[in-house]
Amino acid sequence: MMPSYGESVSVYTCRELLLDLSSISFIVPGNDIISDRDRDNIRAFKFKMFGNITRRSFNQMRYAFRHKLVIDSEWAMIRRISQLAGINPIKIDCCIKSCIAYTGKYELLERCPFCRQPRFTNDRKIRRTFKYIPLIPQIQSFFQSLSMIERMTYRSRFEHHPDRICDVFDSAHYQRLLHQRVTVDGVKRPYNFFSDVRDIAFGLSMDGYLLFKRRRGGPKAVPIILQNYNLPPNIRTHLEHIICLGLVHNPKDLGSFLAPVDDELAKLALGVKTFDASTQELFDAHAYVILEHGDIVAVEGMLGIKGHNGFCPCRSCKIKGVRMVSQHGKFFFSFFFFFFFSIHVVLKGKSITSPSLHLTSSI
Repeated sequence: MMPSYGESVSVYTCRELLLDLSSISFIVPGNDIISDRDRDNIRAFKFKMFGNITRRSFNQMRYAFRHKLVIDSEWAMIRRISQLAGINPIKIDCCIKSCIAYTGKYELLERCPFCRQPRFTNDRKIRRTFKYIPLIPQIQSFFQSLSMIERMTYRSRFEHHPDRICDVFDSAHYQRLLHQRVTVDGVKRPYNFFSDVRDIAFGLSMDGYLLFKRRRGGPKAVPIILQNYNLPPNIRTHLEHIICLGLVHNPKDLGSFLAPVDDELAKLALGVKTFDASTQELFDAHAYVILEHGDIVAVEGMLGIKGHNGFCPCRSCKIKGVRMVSQHGKFFFSFFFFFFFSIHVVLKGKSITSPSLHLTSSI
């Protein structure tokens, strides 16, 4: 069986996308798409995921109550929920060691440029795939739930006060976007950012974590996560509202795994036809990522910079290091040079601020 990344993410996505299916709040009377058995399976699956129940305990529960309820196996439930949601993971070729995904500039390569491992087996079968969970169908599902539509009106109802910061919508960046035209591939569109009350603001978040006992140098994973800023702050960080797009294991070029995210965001900037259950009409759904955040390592991967050991390590300024030949080629960054240089300039009566004064590290 061909290995693939993100198989556990499929379970996670089925749970988050069909959370509202347990209440069936948006199913109109007479709808026979979802049967009573489907509803029982959805509720049972939600119970398993939120209760952190093991597969063995869940199967024991199915067996114990088999005379009362007919609950399908976990695999059958995931398969059926995936069919109801209309969301299927997209398989993308990636390196056997997950160094890169074969997208963009790597699309036509036969070997990984980092580890030199071949992309295909001897019989031309792909060795490993990365499962990407598409964003657009998830956004379209939001507007089929009346309760979700109501919760996502938070952004349009938010009142901005210049003298205080209460949320991300008080930031100067967001306020500037409100008066800017959307530009896609160099072409300006005839509308501004967030000109529609249904436009969605997202925050892209990534943070790597070690898989086993927090051992340094051991295997780690990096989830690709979106936060929905249209939801109120008190619920937007809840697990059921976090959108997971995939799971990457120790990538060398994180940007190659983000290529499908960029493609979908470009489509969403242009507008995607979506049905609004509250107004019973089609509209162009737009969504924009206004913030990207993570720990130091994750941000370095998103920016495509080498990091602490690079010649230009800072993500905020253009400081350059000095290569120390006697220290095995390490780079040295002197805080004192910039400190005394600034004092010298100030004493001469000139006004200058060095963007590198905050750096105090040497490697």
